[in-house]
This record gives sequence, structure tokens and C-alpha cells, in this order.
Amino acid sequence: RGLGDVYKRQGMGNNNLIDYKAALLKLRGNQYYEDDQFYMADYCYREAQNLIDRNSGVDFHGLDLLLPRERAQLHYRLGEYDQAEELLKTADDIIEYGGRYRVGDDNYLTHKLSYALTMARNRKIDEALEMAAGELAKALDRNSRAYTNAERMYAKILLLADVDKEGALTAYKLSLIHISEPTRRRGI
Repeated sequence: RGLGDVYKRQGMGNNNLIDYKAALLKLRGNQYYEDDQFYMADYCYREAQNLIDRNSGVDFHGLDLLLPRERAQLHYRLGEYDQAEELLKTADDIIEYGGRYRVGDDNYLTHKLSYALTMARNRKIDEALEMAAGELAKALDRNSRAYTNAERMYAKILLLADVDKEGALTAYKLSLIHISEPTRRRGI
């Protein structure tokens, strides 16, 4: 008796089984990533992506967007910025054409600033600065943790641009203060 039998008894069809397998592969990839086994993590993510690509009629509950973002993070951490940028472009297309996030919300802001920082690592400084500044201006909640993280990414872009090191360091320090304020208020 396997997982398929369980799904059939519960009235779930093959589509749910495929969705479940893709989710398990993603979770296994996350575990490998946390254990610094990056190539195994990438293998799991690619296998999950292959399931998605082969089964277009299945609702994967957002995995089609999460997988390119997970893989981009992995390649970024490995210093493989070209691959990371390509995967973030794929995620950007899914967001833009699928209407997944609302412009300015926390998830959208985090994605766009990650994309801009990756572009800056690929020496596309002007594009990165323009994208980052534009997206920060559209942010809906300037008191959120996502906004603070976006400010930090923007500071890193400024440092990579080598245009305003003092301003970048100030922005970075302010973002660290912003993160610690809620902790201080809670008395931790």
C-alpha cells in the first residue's frame, strides 16, 4: 500500500498525488539546502519542476512560483548569479502574468529587490538601482519586516554600485535598527 492508495481511498485523484509528490520534493530540497547540500537540493527542486512542467492541468498551489525562487536563492548562495537571475526572471514572468502578488505588497517587494540585487551582482548596476528605487517607492507597508529587508538589499546594491558608500552604510544601519525596534518594545 502506497501513497496513491491513501489518496484513492480519500477520493483524491492522480492530480492530487502529483501535487503531493512535487510538494514533497520541494520540502526535501529545503532540507538539503538547510544542510548545505546544495546540489542535492537543486536536484530535488528540478525534479519537482519537471513534475509541474509535465502536468499542466494540475493545481500546484503556488509551487510553480516558489520553485524558481528557491532555486534562485540556492544559485545566488553558490555565487552563480547568472543562473539566479534567469530563475528570478522566470518567477517575475509568473508574477506578472499570473497576478500572484499585488504591486507593493511584501512578497512582491521582496521578490523585486532580490531580483535587483542579483542584477547588481551581475554588474547590471543601473538597471538594479532603477528597479530597487522604484519598488521601494511603491511599497505599501513601510513598517514591515519585508520593507526593512528590502532597504538592506538596496543598501547592498548601493555598495556594489560604488556610488554612495556613506549613504549605503547609513541605510544599512537604519535597517538594522528598524528590525530591532519591535524586539525592544516587547522587552526581549
